[in-house]
Amino acid sequence: MPDLNGKLSEYEKEKILNWIKEKSSKTYQSTTISAFGQQPENMRCQVCGSRNWGVADNLVTPTVLNATGIGLMSPSYPQAMLVCNECGSTIYINVNGLGLIQS
Repeated sequence: MPDLNGKLSEYEKEKILNWIKEKSSKTYQSTTISAFGQQPENMRCQVCGSRNWGVADNLVTPTVLNATGIGLMSPSYPQAMLVCNECGSTIYINVNGLGLIQS
């Protein structure tokens, strides 16, 4: 669980990276193909081609819109940001089910 300022601990960031490695090492899971075709340390950035990735310090959540605009009481979809350390290109990973957020 992020701290009161929303910052992830090094342990939580490592847990996210390990989860990505575990999921990306399987080419097929049932009938779905892993979002990452290779291990994160081998995964190339689609923008600059770097293999230098890191997990950002904070979780984020996209704004949910409804018919009246921003849904203030809408569900939340917390995401970790996997960031290219060379160009800043970012991949968002939904962290529900990782045990980082208390339901």
